[in-house]
Amino acid sequence: MLRVRNLLGRTGSAEAPVRRAEVYRFNDWALDMDARTVTDPDATVVPFTRAEFNLLAALVKAPNRVLSRGHLLDAVSHDADSPTDRLIDVLISRIRKKIEPEPKKPTLITTVVGCGYKFNAPAN
Repeated sequence: MLRVRNLLGRTGSAEAPVRRAEVYRFNDWALDMDARTVTDPDATVVPFTRAEFNLLAALVKAPNRVLSRGHLLDAVSHDADSPTDRLIDVLISRIRKKIEPEPKKPTLITTVVGCGYKFNAPAN
């Protein structure tokens, strides 16, 4: 009973701080971390799998930095059974098909041979 009173006392008197939505914008796209959505320039929500979303989020949060496949694997998989780094290549390919104007000639997500991937658009 005392525990319940203490909890009610703590939550009832203080107002929760207002949290600003975490939205990253690039090339007229929007990545909303709270809603876990990606919106294209026409304001249409583009479907992303959880792994694709997590990978894109990791890249967008580190613009103009080369991220290794190992770092990206950590962003995608939180399991003890880590998938191979080939998964990152497949996910990058899928993301490019969704967000790149020309997926065969990527400009937003580029490959840095021997190192990993780099997100080239400035994020807001």
